[in-house]
This record gives sequence, structure tokens and C-alpha cells, in this order.
Amino acid sequence: MKDTLLKTFIHGSLFSFAAMFIGGVINYLTRRYLALNLSEYNFGLFYGMFSFISIAGSFAEFGLTQSGTVLFAEAATTQQQKEFPKIFSALIFLRMIFCSIIFSGLLIFHAEIRKGFGDVAFLPYLLICLLVLIQIPEGTCTSFWNGKKLFSVSYGLFTCKTILIFLCVSLMTPLFSLTGTCAAFIAAPLVTALSSLSILCIHFRIRPDFHIDKSLWKRVISLSGFVAISIMLLNVIYHVGTVLLTIIKGAESTSYYNIGVSFMQIIQVTMVFPTIFLPIAVQMNREKKYASLKRILYIAVFMTILLLPVTALFFHLASPTLIALLFSEKYGKAAPTVTILCSGLLFYTLSNFLSQIIISMNEVKVMMVNTLITTITNILLNVILILRFDFIGAALASACSYALLSLLHASLLYKRIQTLFNQSTIPVKTCTGKEC
Repeated sequence: MKDTLLKTFIHGSLFSFAAMFIGGVINYLTRRYLALNLSEYNFGLFYGMFSFISIAGSFAEFGLTQSGTVLFAEAATTQQQKEFPKIFSALIFLRMIFCSIIFSGLLIFHAEIRKGFGDVAFLPYLLICLLVLIQIPEGTCTSFWNGKKLFSVSYGLFTCKTILIFLCVSLMTPLFSLTGTCAAFIAAPLVTALSSLSILCIHFRIRPDFHIDKSLWKRVISLSGFVAISIMLLNVIYHVGTVLLTIIKGAESTSYYNIGVSFMQIIQVTMVFPTIFLPIAVQMNREKKYASLKRILYIAVFMTILLLPVTALFFHLASPTLIALLFSEKYGKAAPTVTILCSGLLFYTLSNFLSQIIISMNEVKVMMVNTLITTITNILLNVILILRFDFIGAALASACSYALLSLLHASLLYKRIQTLFNQSTIPVKTCTGKEC
């Protein structure tokens, strides 16, 4: 990896690590506040609905954030800033179409969906569904910040959003219970999304370009297609355990599972390397730095294997005390869930990191197949293990699925990088004399 790329990665990682760690602590405080101020039923019900809307939102996302990051990174690398408004317009218009379709579907089938969550009232359901529409400005701006390697802006806005969510939850949950919680989770992202959009339009002077560039739209859709399906399926893997647990065992079981998720997310938000590495991977591929990419693959896999026993042992010993200290002793039986999810997080981060290299190499079709295999396995494991082990079964299903996806992605990358490396080192034959 070139020194300039290495510096970009290190500087971006350090800043993002600090910002996302703060965000992780605030996110924990939010979950703790809700766990102590909502009933176990409403606490589990909220995160069951939140997970369901996150899965629906992944359909609306359609892979546009990462494909947009690739397009902005390519334009920035080739000094084609005039393409920014066209890329911005294509992304935001496509998001408006996809998000509107998904949001409409959530409203049309609201009665059936609400019944699956214990006949939850329409107002909190409507409020949480609005998260799908907020993706329109939020996701488009995120693509620009990451593609331009402006990680300080991207993660700074994320930190502000988590702080605002905590403040809004603290103000609105005591007044309106579950409805107030849903309203808080809408108000904060809306403020930061509009702020992000204002910075992009005012400071960088990017305006919507209503001239439809058919070739660009084709490029966005072709790049997003398989990426969209992969991200959608990855979101299913991440959230479906919560949804199935709520439906099969009830909201109380979901509340215990989400104690484990809380600890996992504290660590997860510090795993910023995948997002930072995507624009760097794009540049390395353009420069055919295949030997460096192979070394990065080896390092990522080695570090994951090295950290796994340490992580598992630490949380096995510390999770009962941490739950009592940070939440409440009544959630003590969630301790095994903490150990399993936090260990599985290592594989989640590894697969996410490897997927950035796969996207930059345009191997998104095979990535989609890998994710589809893992999703089917995950759903089957969830149903079997939840019926047998309740919320601990949901955690086991998630951890096993992340390990499987990491293995599939690592195998794919090893073969692909090796093939490209061999092709790049084949000497070019030159002809002389009669051979010409």
C-alpha cells in the first residue's frame, strides 16, 4: 500500500475510531435508558419493530450508499468534480423512488405487520416507518463524504445523531412511552440528515442536475444491483434474529437478546475500517496493487483468528458483572448472549471489510451468492435454535452465519486476487524480424 493511501487509512481510522467510540457509548446510554424506563415488553417490542424497519429499509437502500461511494471515489481520483452533481442527482432520485415504494408497502400492509408485533398501535408504527424516508438525504450525503474520504464530516455527523437520539429519548420517552421513543428515533436523524444535505449543497455547491444521464443511471443501477441484494441480505442476517425471536418467543425474549446486542454495538461502532477502506480499495485496484491486497487479506483473517479466543474469554468472565453494572441484575441471564454476539462481531467485521475489496473488484455477483447462501442458513438456524435455546439460540445463529460469510468471502478473494496477480505478472511478448 502506498504511503499516501496508508496515511489516509490510518488517519481516517483513528479519527473515526474516536468518533464512533463516543457514538457507541451514547448508543449504550440510550439502550440502558430505554431498558430501565420502558417495560420489558415495550423495550423488546420497540427493537423488534426497529429491526423489521431496518430490514425493509435495506430494500429501499438498494446498495446505493456503497455504489455511490465508489462513483464519487472514482470521480475524485480522476479529478472529475464536474461529475459530482450528476452522481448526486442520480443517487437521490433513485432513492426517492425506492424509498417511496417501500414506505407505501409498509403503510398498505400495516394491519398485518402490526398484528405480528402484538397489535402495536398505529402511531408508533407510522413514526418508526418514517426512518425509510430519511434514508433519502442521509444515504446520499454519506456516499459523498466517504467517496471524498471526508471521514471527519461523516462520522462527526453520526456522533451528533447518536447524541441527539439520546437527548430526544430522554425528553420524549417519559412523556409518551413507546410513541415518544419512536418519535425520538425519527427527530434526531431528520435533523442531522438535513444538516448534512445543507453542508453538501452550500459548502460544496452541489445542486441537483435534472438532466438525466442515461449512461450514469445505467452504471449506478448495474453497480447497485448485486450490491443491493447483498446489503439487503446482510441486513436480514443482522436483524432477522430479533424479528423471529419477537414473533416466536415474544417481546420479553427480545428484550434479553437486545442486552447482548447493546454490548455488541458498543464494540461494533469502533469497527470503522470497512467503510474507510472502500475508496482506498478502489484506488488500489485501479493501480493493480494486487500483492498489497493479498497481504491485507492475510492480515485481516489473521487478526480475526487471533482476537477470537481473547474476546470470547473476556466476555465469558466479565459479561455477568457488566450487565449488572451497566443495565440491571434482572437481565443477568442474557450473559451468554453477550459472549456469543461479541465474538461473532469479529466475523461480521471481517466479512464487511472483505466485501469492500470485492465491490472494488466488481465481483459483486459472487458476493451476492455468498450472502444468499449465508442468509438461507441463518434463517434456518434461527428457527431451529430459537425454538430450542430461545434468545441464546438467536445469538448462536447470528455468530455462526457471520463466520460462514467470512469464510466464503475470504475464499473468493484469495482466488480472485491470485488470478489477477498472475495475469499482471505475465510478460508481454514482443516480436522481432519475421515474427512481426
